[in-house]
Amino acid sequence: MRFGNLSDLVLSQFPSTITAIVASTPEGIIGDNMGMPWRLSSDLRRFKQTTLGGTLLMGRRTFDSIGRVLPGRQTIVLTRNAEWSFEGAVRADSWDAAIDACDHDRLFVVGGGQIYEHFWDFCSVILWTRVWATRSGDTRIRLPTSQFRVVSHQHIPAGPRDEFPTDFQRLERH
Repeated sequence: MRFGNLSDLVLSQFPSTITAIVASTPEGIIGDNMGMPWRLSSDLRRFKQTTLGGTLLMGRRTFDSIGRVLPGRQTIVLTRNAEWSFEGAVRADSWDAAIDACDHDRLFVVGGGQIYEHFWDFCSVILWTRVWATRSGDTRIRLPTSQFRVVSHQHIPAGPRDEFPTDFQRLERH
């Protein structure tokens, strides 16, 4: 999927922070059949706390898997489908339009796989929940870990509403 070239944008147009938020297995599985292949209530709570007051950028299939606009955040959906609309969401048909539509200084890239792949070079931070599960899935990513360093790491045992233990890592660009 090609939406245009972000390298043509002037960096001053970017939000002050572009952060990718990723939950994946160590093998890079992030999704299966338009959803997450696990239940992690504690991770969803952390996602909400982290993103409140910011802008979420996602592809249409990721938005469809969520099924609604999340309260307290601007939602930008990147899609080439000119007919697509959803009340409360901003449709962007290019990378430039997505950046231009961002109303906050904190932009969170939240999926899917193609969106992550394009935005890695523009992210200064990756918040990675490594899910200690062996799952199959139809959506996989490769995190650019060689370009980042781990600045914090926390092991989180599976809680009563979590299927698996996780590690939560904050990675910052070298």
